[in-house]
Amino acid sequence: MASTAGLSAWEKYFKGKGDVEVPVKSAAKLKDVKTQVVTKTIPAGTLVTLLEIKDKKEYLSYASGTLTNPKVKAWLPVKYESKTYLCDIDSLAKPKESGRIDLGIQTSNMIEGEPIKKLNVFGQKDVDCIVFTSAKKLAEVCHRNASKNLLLKQSPNFKKSLLDYFDTDKFDPSQIKWYGSISDKERAEFKYIGEISIAMCLLDGKKSQQYIKGENPFAAASIKSVIFPVSQSFTGVDSIVELADGTMLPVSSKAGEGAAASFFANLFSKVIENPKYAPNGSVLKKILDAATRIGINQASLKTKSKRLVYEYGVRDILKVSKTQLSDSYTLFEEFKAKDGISKYSTEVRSVFQKLQTKMKQLKDATALKNLDSSTTVFFSKVIAEELNNDSASIKAIEKILGAKGYYQVNLNMKELSGGKIRFSVVKSGEGSVRIIGTKSAYTNIDASQGTVNYILEREK
Repeated sequence: MASTAGLSAWEKYFKGKGDVEVPVKSAAKLKDVKTQVVTKTIPAGTLVTLLEIKDKKEYLSYASGTLTNPKVKAWLPVKYESKTYLCDIDSLAKPKESGRIDLGIQTSNMIEGEPIKKLNVFGQKDVDCIVFTSAKKLAEVCHRNASKNLLLKQSPNFKKSLLDYFDTDKFDPSQIKWYGSISDKERAEFKYIGEISIAMCLLDGKKSQQYIKGENPFAAASIKSVIFPVSQSFTGVDSIVELADGTMLPVSSKAGEGAAASFFANLFSKVIENPKYAPNGSVLKKILDAATRIGINQASLKTKSKRLVYEYGVRDILKVSKTQLSDSYTLFEEFKAKDGISKYSTEVRSVFQKLQTKMKQLKDATALKNLDSSTTVFFSKVIAEELNNDSASIKAIEKILGAKGYYQVNLNMKELSGGKIRFSVVKSGEGSVRIIGTKSAYTNIDASQGTVNYILEREK
């Protein structure tokens, strides 16, 4: 999954806001400022004050590692109990004014404290996993962790609903009772519980048929356990259903019918790994050529996908040569850092004009109105449209999905609002694929919700 972290998180949520009081989103370690030694650990939900960092240069003074990485981590100064410590930027939740809430109910937090087993998972060795063989045991663990989650204090009705849902004395994973007034933002947080809900439903045995609308590929299976990989380095599926005969079925959980997933992380990485997936003359091949030109490999794709969007956008969409603009990513860097066309370099001003012409040609009035901040979104949407219109690329993508052989389980968000827990299932390679641009707004040049995405839908 694409995420905002490290430097990019600081720039998006904290830059220019002075001191910011914010909760930690998971158990956080605090280091002594002088010795750099961890001296204290505070639980999720504890409030700390992130002290003002004036600019990127100061942020990087606290960082280590590859300083050009937009997600480079840093241990930043925070005030806690009248004393200054250092805290990992990625341990801090988003400020409330960021537009959404973070209640810390991600699967890893909800099953925290259970024994870790090292398993070999789909070619990856010694992956840290937590295994459940009982639906009620999973509910019991989630109830325990929800009870002590301090972040949930800000949403008391939502917390009460969750605790009731995980109450093993009245266990029924097919429905949740919503108590009192619960906002749409709070209800949307339940998407993180979706992975746990499907696991409880499947472990609940024969009853699972009532939870899954339409075809249920798990109905006739004898399910032994549900496995949750919790290693930070594991980039595979959300959970694994283990059958009695040892067969492992990978499961990808999504919120909503046709939920979007990252094109680069889940599909294009396979193209880089095996270029045979990119037919000559296809859009996929053109994107692969763009990645090759700027030295992006499978390992660097995770942090450089936006660079690839700009390389393809500048070279293949706008047809700008290296002579005209030597580094395509300069466009993003100047658009983000400088205010107004008069402050851009001569080369970037020329590309700006080509962008205007292209947006007019494609009749994208919203992109044109928001230039220059709309550039990342515009490029992403054009790439998605080109892929959709190229049958060779779509066939190759469907082949990749078929080879992955996972089950996508979608939580029905509309029925959830009425308290019903329902899922639909589609197996990769058996549904239809539609590429979509970023879910970010045209005004978000960082495209913080990802760049190019895809939807896997059950064929009608």
